[in-house]
Amino acid sequence: WLLYSMDSPNTNGARGFTRGSLYQRDGTLIASVAQEGLIRQR
Repeated sequence: WLLYSMDSPNTNGARGFTRGSLYQRDGTLIASVAQEGLIRQR
């Protein structure tokens, strides 16, 4: 069992940013992730 908590604290113009945390059942943080993306229309 793992809990994945994710949020997107910022999106401006053509850029988006997300971050996430993975927790064990006892609440111990085991990993952190972050991703930034570029958004463009075709």
